[in-house]
Amino acid sequence: MKKLFAFTLSGLLILSSLLIAQPVRAAENDYYVSTIGNDSNSGTLEQPFRSIQKAADIVVAGDTVYVRNGLYAEKVVVQNSGAADNYITFSSYPDETAILDLSGITMSTKFEGGFTINEKKYIQILGFQIQNSANGLGIICHRADHCILKNNKTYLAGIASVESTNVTIDGNEVQLTSGDSNQEMISVVNSSLVNITRDRPAFKLRISQNNADKADYAYIDSVEISGVMQQSSTSKIIVYSLISLFILLGVIYLLKVEN
Repeated sequence: MKKLFAFTLSGLLILSSLLIAQPVRAAENDYYVSTIGNDSNSGTLEQPFRSIQKAADIVVAGDTVYVRNGLYAEKVVVQNSGAADNYITFSSYPDETAILDLSGITMSTKFEGGFTINEKKYIQILGFQIQNSANGLGIICHRADHCILKNNKTYLAGIASVESTNVTIDGNEVQLTSGDSNQEMISVVNSSLVNITRDRPAFKLRISQNNADKADYAYIDSVEISGVMQQSSTSKIIVYSLISLFILLGVIYLLKVEN
C-alpha cells in the first residue's frame, strides 16, 4: 500500500510540474468604445471607453475593439501587434458605423493617418467611416505586416500601404483625399503581397516604387476606378479588370474589320 501511495504521489507531482511548465495563453478580450463612455471605465459593453486610442493602448493579440455608432474626433495609433492566429481587431459594432472625424487634428508625420499601423503585425481595421484627414490619409500601414483593411468608407482620407507586406485592402469605398482630387485614393508604395479587391476608389489608384528585384506584386481584382491609374516602370503588377478585357476585345474587333 505504501509503495502504491508513493507511486501515485510521485505521478501526481510529475503531472503537476508538467502542467505548471506549460505556458498559459491569456484569454481573448472584447473591448467597447462609445461616445457616452469614459476612459476610466473597464471597457466592457456596460462600461465602455470613450476613446478608441484608450483601447488601442491596451489590446494584445486576439483582442477585439468594438466601436459603437457615433462621431469620434481623434486619430488612433496602434500600439501592439497581434499574432498569426490571433489578430488585433478594430471594428465598428455590428450593424453600426463608427465615424472617425479628423477635422483639425494635426498629424505628427506624413506616415500618420486616422488609423496608423506603424511597424506592427496582424492588425484588422473593419467597417469604419473615416473623414477629413489633414494629410489625406485615413488608414496607413507603414512598415507593417499582415494588415487587413476591410469594408471601410473614407472621405477626404485615403488608404495607403507603405513599405509593408501581406496587406489586404478589401471592399472599401474611398472618395476624395484632397479638395482638388490630385492625390491618389489608394496608394501602394514599396510594398509586397498586397491584395486590392472589391474596392471603389474615386479618381486615382497608385502603385509605385515596388522593387522588381524582390518580386513585389500588387494583385488588383474587381476594383471600380473612375479616373487615372498611375504606376511606375519598376512595378510588377497583375491587373484583372473588365476595362482591360474590353480594350482587348476592341483591338481584336478592329483587326478583324481591317482584314
